[in-house]
Amino acid sequence: VSQRTDLVTPDYYARALKQDERMAAQANTAALGRAFEIASSDNDRLVVRWPHQPDAGSLVLYRPSNADADRTVVLAATATGTGAEQEIRMGDLSRGLWRVQVTWSWQGRPYYAEQDVVLR
Repeated sequence: VSQRTDLVTPDYYARALKQDERMAAQANTAALGRAFEIASSDNDRLVVRWPHQPDAGSLVLYRPSNADADRTVVLAATATGTGAEQEIRMGDLSRGLWRVQVTWSWQGRPYYAEQDVVLR
């Protein structure tokens, strides 16, 4: 009983709830299976494909080695015959590791996916 039981951060509970929401969004994405895809077709283009037209969302290009290089793109997917897709040009980004984080909603459900992409 002599050990301190302070929370690690003052917003511990809020952060835990946010993590629960992200896990639910990831489960929603996993349920889509291969119908959702983040593909790096070449070194200057990234294509994101959905089985449906996202209602709203964003894509973050996260640079682990340099937070100043991070970019956020508002989703503006184009409908295709089998769903929707959006192309993101990456030619002006630094070479190396980027983490692509996609957050979107569809019919009131949250979705989240992330994938590492290495630009050469």
